Amino acid sequence: MGGRFGKYGDIKRKERLKRNKPMDKSVLKKDPKESGKRKPKRKGS
Repeated sequence: MGGRFGKYGDIKRKERLKRNKPMDKSVLKKDPKESGKRKPKRKGS
């Protein structure tokens, strides 16, 4: 999800998860799709 909204949806989703459950932050970080989209440095590592 979030892809259908593009960057906007991705940011909103991240914010919502971060606010509701800080634990979800690690989940997003683990996701290669999210990391590659928002943090290219993770992809290069």
